[in-house]
Amino acid sequence: PTGVRRGLFRAWAAVLAVCALLALGVGAPGCAAEPPPPPVPTPEAIKARGVLRVATLNSPTTYYLGTHGPDGLEYQLAAAFARSLSAKLEIETFPNRTALRNALASGRFDVVAAHLSWDPAWEDVGEPSRPFDEVVQHWVYRRGKPRPTTLADIARSRVVVLEDSVEALFLARWSPDAGLPIEWIEIPRDGGIDALDAVADGTADVALVDAHEFGFARVLHPEVGIAFSVPRRRPVQWIVPRGARQLREAIDAWMARERSSGRLAALSQRALQASTQMRRL
Repeated sequence: PTGVRRGLFRAWAAVLAVCALLALGVGAPGCAAEPPPPPVPTPEAIKARGVLRVATLNSPTTYYLGTHGPDGLEYQLAAAFARSLSAKLEIETFPNRTALRNALASGRFDVVAAHLSWDPAWEDVGEPSRPFDEVVQHWVYRRGKPRPTTLADIARSRVVVLEDSVEALFLARWSPDAGLPIEWIEIPRDGGIDALDAVADGTADVALVDAHEFGFARVLHPEVGIAFSVPRRRPVQWIVPRGARQLREAIDAWMARERSSGRLAALSQRALQASTQMRRL
């Protein structure tokens, strides 16, 4: 009937009018619009802002408070990159990789610089720079016990890694291709011990440890030694928000210049020495 059609037309017209008012900034229930996505950071925007905002982890390979203030390889790299943009560095630490992903998704940060490797869990929020380092992964054991020399020895051992760590991710991606079933236990981050502690006190037989992390921590654990190294190295990358192509390309170009000049290697060596000296205090 004509009256019914007119009634439906009026109802649809009312809905469209309400949504139009909402688009103009007039609130109305039942027609809520999603907030616009945060702007994608660019080198020019960072220069104009005067601040590079970086999210990281608190660890010897990333960021820590040393005897003379903030230090760590990722901190030093981020500070140097900020200077290349004529910007100051603002850095904030988070407890784990999940929290870092949430921080990047919030739109508050330009870069995640935390000694990480790219994995699919980041796809919805970010994209990786080119790897600027490749790190050896060590199987470590307690000295005085039989030293594992093969993957078969590892497969028969009690293996540990830290929960939500790059080592856990590496094992999950690499072990299916290793040719032997390797099982491991992930130590909770709030458990008060790490993987090296577990090997040192006999709770575990072996742990998979990033070579840089082991270089920093071996001063605290002289009883823990390297059994052997994994043939495949782990790439290290920064992660930027999705769509931040110009920023990613600027990072890649800057890292390439730092590597070719030798400054990247020198900075890495200095960071290792500084952290080792701090842990001896």
